[in-house]
Amino acid sequence: MSVLVGPVDAQEKWAEWKSTHSKAYESEEEEQKRFGIFESNLQEIVAHNEKFQAGDETFSKALNRFADLTSDEVPKGGLMSRKH
Repeated sequence: MSVLVGPVDAQEKWAEWKSTHSKAYESEEEEQKRFGIFESNLQEIVAHNEKFQAGDETFSKALNRFADLTSDEVPKGGLMSRKH
């Protein structure tokens, strides 16, 4: 698996990510809001992974199905939460 590092085209990654996770939004306003959150999360991932490649972090990060959510919106338990 390749580690996501910069420079990264956020619009291109957004389109790929939405396709991979079958994401669609009810309005353009919601899509723009979600893109802003995604872009912020993407920038944080890239910055972290650059530190990882420099040996300053012990793990890498990647985009997942929660990349359009704020930390407050991610379900409790994150990836470990069950679907009901």
